[in-house]
Amino acid sequence: MMDFLFGVPANEDLGYDIETYPNTFTCVIKTMDKRQRWRFELSPRKRELHLFRAFIEVLAQNGNRMVGLRSIGFDYPVVHYIMMNQFITVHDIYQKAMSIIHAPDEARFTHRVWESEHIVPQVDLFKIHHFDNRAKTTNLK
Repeated sequence: MMDFLFGVPANEDLGYDIETYPNTFTCVIKTMDKRQRWRFELSPRKRELHLFRAFIEVLAQNGNRMVGLRSIGFDYPVVHYIMMNQFITVHDIYQKAMSIIHAPDEARFTHRVWESEHIVPQVDLFKIHHFDNRAKTTNLK
């Protein structure tokens, strides 16, 4: 098991966020008390894809859950895409992110990864607080 490399506490919720750009993908994952943080980058400067994949596998084995904001609709589908495609590039990741962002309303479920297919269980704060309800919709910016 690679857990000793990362020191991930078992059975804990971990907050996370991803960023995607044409030449850079980043993911930051933190414990809820913010005492531990892991950062992964895939760019011309850093190539940490193998570490990111190994980390996600450790989370799956440890019984962790990943907590994010709008993660079910965006962050996790991108993470899942990375995990399912062995020879992925930063450009591929960016294209996947853009296809999710620019999907028309009628195709919003096209990119959904169903709960039964999640590698690591997900908690989406946006959905918990019902901000996906049109009456409560708000812009992140």
